[in-house]
Amino acid sequence: MTRKEYLRRVGSTLRDLPWSQRRDLLAELGSHLADFPADTDLAERLGPPEQYAADLRAAEGLERRHGPIAYLRARRPRTVLLVVLALMVIGLASGAVAWVESYQPIARGGHFVYPLREGASGLLEQLEGSQTEDVRNGKPAEFGVTFSNNGPFTVRVTGIPTLMQTVPARGALYIYERGDARLRPFHPFDLAPGQTANLVFRGTYNARCNPGGPTEQTILDLTGFRVQFSFLWRSGSAEVTFPAPLIFDYPKGERCDVTR
Repeated sequence: MTRKEYLRRVGSTLRDLPWSQRRDLLAELGSHLADFPADTDLAERLGPPEQYAADLRAAEGLERRHGPIAYLRARRPRTVLLVVLALMVIGLASGAVAWVESYQPIARGGHFVYPLREGASGLLEQLEGSQTEDVRNGKPAEFGVTFSNNGPFTVRVTGIPTLMQTVPARGALYIYERGDARLRPFHPFDLAPGQTANLVFRGTYNARCNPGGPTEQTILDLTGFRVQFSFLWRSGSAEVTFPAPLIFDYPKGERCDVTR
């Protein structure tokens, strides 16, 4: 048995002792072993390592230690520090991941949806109370929506699928470019903190109606929409509700499909 192996086995038996105390005992034993010739049978000369450790413990009055405090004291301080730092990093990373997964800064803006009527300015206006729009197939349809980023970080807006799927119309989504009242075809864009997005759906009504329906008018309430956005690695969506619904009235005497 080599000196290194003998020291290792003695140290393993004394692993419950504080690290600095075990270091000093093994250093003293190492100096003692260095006095022996290289071909010395250490187990025969000093006894098995485990027995030597037990005799050393008895001679020094070292009781066997248990519990988490003893376990930590038996570790090298640098090792304990590295473990603590690693656990802190893991905890912070886990918290950051959970925060990103829950981050949702999209909120309704100061203006809401409205059907664009003759004489309107073409810009988004405040909706006061419920607003009703008569649905006639082929009639131009145009609705504006606004929402803002109330969070501290920029998000990327990727679309408003609910608006396109719910309204009884076919068309496309457009955006008012910042600082410009002209409509541009929608494209994903970054919404910075405090900024408001002005989007417009433009097309024609397509109510999927057939003669022979109920005598009463069929209505559809649009109470909000969902905005799709991305933030870092996460893709999510946010529900934006209106203070009052936008009501679509379908033609009387026709059976209309109000589920898109």
